[in-house]
Amino acid sequence: MNSYSSNVMINKNTFLRLGILFSFFFALGTQDLKATHIVGGDLTYRCLGNNVYELKLTMRRDCFQGAVDAQFDNPASIGIYDGSNHKLLTNLIGYPDGQLLINFNADDTLNEFLVSDCSVISGDVCIHTTMYVKTIILPYRATGYTLAYQRCCRNGSLNNIIDPLNTGLTIVAELSGPAQLECNSSPQFLAYPPIYLCVNKDINFDDHAIDFEGDSLVYSLCTPYAGGDRDHNKPQPPPEPPYNLVTWKPPYSLANLMGGVPLKIDPKTGLLTGKPNTVGQFVIGVCVTAYKKGTNIMTGTTRRDFQFNVRMCRDVPVANFSAPALDCNNSSLTVNFNNQSALADDYLWLFDYPSHSDTSILFNPSHTYATEGFYQVALIVSDSGMFCHDTIIHTVGVFNSQINADFNYDVSSCGENGITLNV
Repeated sequence: MNSYSSNVMINKNTFLRLGILFSFFFALGTQDLKATHIVGGDLTYRCLGNNVYELKLTMRRDCFQGAVDAQFDNPASIGIYDGSNHKLLTNLIGYPDGQLLINFNADDTLNEFLVSDCSVISGDVCIHTTMYVKTIILPYRATGYTLAYQRCCRNGSLNNIIDPLNTGLTIVAELSGPAQLECNSSPQFLAYPPIYLCVNKDINFDDHAIDFEGDSLVYSLCTPYAGGDRDHNKPQPPPEPPYNLVTWKPPYSLANLMGGVPLKIDPKTGLLTGKPNTVGQFVIGVCVTAYKKGTNIMTGTTRRDFQFNVRMCRDVPVANFSAPALDCNNSSLTVNFNNQSALADDYLWLFDYPSHSDTSILFNPSHTYATEGFYQVALIVSDSGMFCHDTIIHTVGVFNSQINADFNYDVSSCGENGITLNV
């Protein structure tokens, strides 16, 4: 079993201790940090029948480095536009200014922490996530609707876009005419991809969405929308489509979002793969387009905007060994230990843990005990830089005792109920 020991700085949890794997931030200048805010988000809808739709806007911000005045919007504004000519619809009953305002609900907010351990190089991270949820009546419109939310600004530490501190994001959902006729809901993304990745390690993340109607979904990487700047950081309502795209910073592009083995997404399954070779922070966009089941009729596209953070990671040592749990015929009281640890460079054996009187630094040591008995044996391993530690403890029993099974008997009676023995 594994254990902790403050005397030898044992840290059993050699991997990341975390609530949920999300963003990290590199060392930045004070000016950049004060302007950081946006991490990502998406906008989806669910048809409730009779032209009533439930809208859900998910927003994520940096709660450690975000500017004091860059809190969640209260209220958040979702603009309502014609799906064809993109004009703001100011004639909708109940929404005369063409926007749906959703109040901020602190109860729908979650702080998600990533606590760095020895395995990665960087500090702790906190991501603030909230969901704005509200119903809206959208009468049938043959040209459909475009729904949009806009906010500034992105983190200044981003590597793959130009001028991130003056670049916001626009989150868009499309509701087509055919989708309205079918009371269709947009695809719903599941868990966000891990924002923390290791440099030169494979990415394999299942980023698929679910569709309530069983429509066919096609996945693609897409360039995120920009939106807003520091002078117009939360327009209410947002300006009309079409929206500008973020500008990729060479050598990055949609075909090379992070460097290394390019990030790709399987169009049928939503599996994200790649292998980044650069430490940094990167904007990623994923689009999922829905087609009515069994047809080529497109019902809409849902976009997700998020960040990947690539860190330098250390291989974490794992302690393990084998030894006889009980040795009853050991005349020398010597025990041989078989080291089965992985990714370790240094070893410390404590043969009578927690005592430090009998130790060894050999890979596969032998130890002779002075007396018979049961002993706790601890193996503490670390990497060459002594950054990461792990420990495991086994109990071994060593005895020099010859135990011979024997007994005598005679038959005292024999009757209907069997034979009675005197032992």
